[in-house]
Amino acid sequence: MNKNDTMKWEDIYKVWKWEMCKFPVLSAQKYCLKTEISKPRFGPCYSFNWIEKEREKESIESDVAALTSGRMEIEAGWSKGTIRTAALLCSCEKEEEFAAVWICAFVLSLTRGRSGGDETHRNAFNLEYEAAPVFARKYGYWHSNSREFFPEFYIPMELFWEDKKLSVSALVKLAALNAAVVIGNYTPVEYKKI
Repeated sequence: MNKNDTMKWEDIYKVWKWEMCKFPVLSAQKYCLKTEISKPRFGPCYSFNWIEKEREKESIESDVAALTSGRMEIEAGWSKGTIRTAALLCSCEKEEEFAAVWICAFVLSLTRGRSGGDETHRNAFNLEYEAAPVFARKYGYWHSNSREFFPEFYIPMELFWEDKKLSVSALVKLAALNAAVVIGNYTPVEYKKI
């Protein structure tokens, strides 16, 4: 396949699955911690957060205390786009949906608020176009004003704008690398008040 060719979702997902072999953390079935709160102060609702792996237990206890004390949301300091990524990852049921969320969040981090007609941009838009339908019809999408999608973005942005010819498969590999580092340092959490 010529690196200028667009790729269909099936081929994109094959590249992702191959990258999962290099990053075993991405092949783990449990992407999201789900915590039920049995004594909410208010009626049922859902809250999402990202917590640091090294402070997992104390962060969950703090969030649960905040939600049971009457706060409707957790004061985590993450952008709405970052929280939306956690919500999407916690909602996904199939490995293919997880892959599509990670890939879309990655390319949106590159393209939102930036213009460009180079090959890297075209390939990023191709990725979003192919990956979004895998989950968006079922779980929704990010707000159009969202600019941040991860607790931290680990790939240097200069890489994308200095090399204007990154192929679709190279972008998928970088998306997998970024996802592996994010999930290695943070855990998305769903708090369900019943």
